[in-house]
Amino acid sequence: MDKLVSDTSAMSHTMVDTSVDDVVGDLGPAFTSSAEACKGHIVQLVGRDSKPSDIAQVIILMLKSRSVEFWLETEGAKDKNQDPSHVPTPWNIENLVQAAKELNPKLNWSDVLLELDHSEFLVKDRHGLHLVIQTIRTGLVGKQFYGDLRFPVDHLYRPWKHTESQLSLITQILKNPDIFSFADYPFHSVSVDVLKAPPESENKEITCWRSMELIELVMHLAERGHYQEVHELIKVPIQHCPDVLMLGLLQISHTEGGAFRQEVLASLMPTFLGNHPNSAIILHTAWHTSHGYVKQIIMHSMADWYMRGDSDQSRLSRILDVAQDLKALSLLLNSPRLLL
Repeated sequence: MDKLVSDTSAMSHTMVDTSVDDVVGDLGPAFTSSAEACKGHIVQLVGRDSKPSDIAQVIILMLKSRSVEFWLETEGAKDKNQDPSHVPTPWNIENLVQAAKELNPKLNWSDVLLELDHSEFLVKDRHGLHLVIQTIRTGLVGKQFYGDLRFPVDHLYRPWKHTESQLSLITQILKNPDIFSFADYPFHSVSVDVLKAPPESENKEITCWRSMELIELVMHLAERGHYQEVHELIKVPIQHCPDVLMLGLLQISHTEGGAFRQEVLASLMPTFLGNHPNSAIILHTAWHTSHGYVKQIIMHSMADWYMRGDSDQSRLSRILDVAQDLKALSLLLNSPRLLL
């Protein structure tokens, strides 16, 4: 993964002033009632320059607005749209973007996304995710650089300085693939050609885990102190595509994940010691990987799996078959952790 970005450009203010925060909170939906009104409010908040950092600050203030929850409980509750992907919102995003463009016709919306790498940026729910994603998408409409995709997804994958902020965004993305899915954008794919049973290809909640960039990113976030949160995130691939996750962990950079990656690999092993359709090829691939520690993980996992099964003879037979297939029978029999 790319070297940790040292910092993004400084925002207009290091902290979002609470009195400024109150302006957005007090105005609520009126903040974006028209492009002209919104332009005036933006000038009041951050001035006329409207640099990417300024518009990022406006988005942060909107995410923090106390009026959103009230609106959702009142006006939002009246929304009768039956489309499950529809997201009721108090904000008129088109007016927001139009106002920003009028203040700065050359505004770089890709840089706006970069400037959200800020200590006060927090995406708490589906509505916040919709605001962030739709604002950037709308701002990029007509920008030929991103073509029809209209989103600089690489800015999501790169390590942020403020990891808690990035984690909040990634968490909501993974929970709401109908709003944004990594599966819809280019990525370096986990090589799954070796699998006997092909993985799920229709469900975006699952197929996004073929992204090497995503796996590297969550491993990085775990190593930066977000162990529990990342453990929660990877429950989906552990349950629905453990073979893809295993291959991804074996294929990503040696430097990403560290102890956490080894722990996840160990937790996946019992799945493939059991009756998984891709067990043989996964164990064979893992055994012959260039990561030297993986062989030890496999050996320890086989011993633990047997011991936790109350010395079940069917488990013993299984691990002996696996060891023989891997040409590791002598190593297994000499393992101090396995008392045959």
